[in-house]
Amino acid sequence: MEEDKKLKRIDFFLDVLKMVRLLALYFCLYFISIYVFTGTFLREQPKYVAFLSFAICGIVTFLFLPKDHKKLTFSCEKKGFALLGILLLSAGFTVFMNIAINYIPWDAFLPEEMQYTSENTFKIPLYVSIVGYGILAPFAEEVCFRGVLFKYLKKMIKAPFAIVLSALFFGLYHGNLMQGLYAFIMGLIMGFLVHKTDSIAASILFHMVSNLIVTLYANIPELYYALYSLPGVIVMGLCVVVGIVLLSISFSAKGKEEVKESEA
Repeated sequence: MEEDKKLKRIDFFLDVLKMVRLLALYFCLYFISIYVFTGTFLREQPKYVAFLSFAICGIVTFLFLPKDHKKLTFSCEKKGFALLGILLLSAGFTVFMNIAINYIPWDAFLPEEMQYTSENTFKIPLYVSIVGYGILAPFAEEVCFRGVLFKYLKKMIKAPFAIVLSALFFGLYHGNLMQGLYAFIMGLIMGFLVHKTDSIAASILFHMVSNLIVTLYANIPELYYALYSLPGVIVMGLCVVVGIVLLSISFSAKGKEEVKESEA
């Protein structure tokens, strides 16, 4: 019994070391690449540099992930339902989150210079935004916060606490209250999806769809007004409802499959 406890403590310590090592690899590669491209550690680095850095740190860290951490196939019986559910939920929830953020009276307690606006962030060519914000950044951030942080935390503590803690770090990483609150809530959903599907592909897909929608409507006024109109809000609401239903069916099917395996 005492030997088992000792082995568990050793495993826990080793997991912590592995997690710290991978997080250090990710952030060191990010800042080193920024320094190589710019010659200095810029806080507001050019977007092109940030995207190249995301590509480097995300891909390299992904290669060093344990096999079960970088799993890209969903562990559920109805994978098609799960895939479509994630797409719809991400699209609808992103629009509603942005509407909610816009209705918060930030001016009452936050200085104007600390307020985040998507219009300022996306003042770069659309194709750069699509590749950078829509693909590279979500992939790299999910490798770090779900592939490394959440997956290792889940081995050390119960899944709900791992979801909240990884989402909290994800929010703090964004560096300001507006983005941090948004990222924390989205991080809770993405952590839950990874937990239920046992695949970081779920959070990568959710994150990419979310960022692409924000990127597109920040650059295309017609899309912005269409999504924020009453018909647009109704459609997005239906996306959320249908997405939740599809994911519920998929996860319940997974649960039945696990029960059958345990009985066997």
